[in-house]
Amino acid sequence: MHRRADDKVTQGLFFGCIAVVPFLLLSDAGAAEAPALLVAATCEALAGPGKVHCAVRVRPEAGVWRWGDVIVVAAPPFAPPLRTRSGVSDIVRNDETGVEFALALAATADGIGPLRVRARAVLCGEFGCRPAAAEAEARVVVGASP
Repeated sequence: MHRRADDKVTQGLFFGCIAVVPFLLLSDAGAAEAPALLVAATCEALAGPGKVHCAVRVRPEAGVWRWGDVIVVAAPPFAPPLRTRSGVSDIVRNDETGVEFALALAATADGIGPLRVRARAVLCGEFGCRPAAAEAEARVVVGASP
C-alpha cells in the first residue's frame, strides 16, 4: 500500500519538475547576454620581405577584461604568422581601456592581403564572468606602396 502512494508522489514530483524547467530556461534566456568585445588589428607596412609587426587591441564593451588570447584565423600566403596564437605572455599593453597583443608575420615575398584574427576573452562585471569573442581584420602590405 505504501509503495503505490510513494510511486504517485515520485511521479507527481517528476512531472512537476518537467513543467517548471522550461519556464526557468525561458525566463533566463534574454536576461544575461554575453558581453561584447571591440577588436582592432593593425600591421606595419614593410618595404620588402621580413618580419611584419602587428598589434591587436581588445577592449571590452562592458565589464573588465580578466583573460584572453588572439588566434590567427587567416593570413596572406606571402606572410604566414610566426605563431597562430598570441596569449597572455604576448600582451604589450594592459590598462583600463583594454589590452594590446603583439603578433608577427614572416613576409617571404611582396604583396598586399588581409590578416584576420579572432580575440577571445573572459569578461567580468555585474553579469558575472562570461566568455566573449570577436574578429578583426588588418591590411598587410609588403613591398608595394600602400
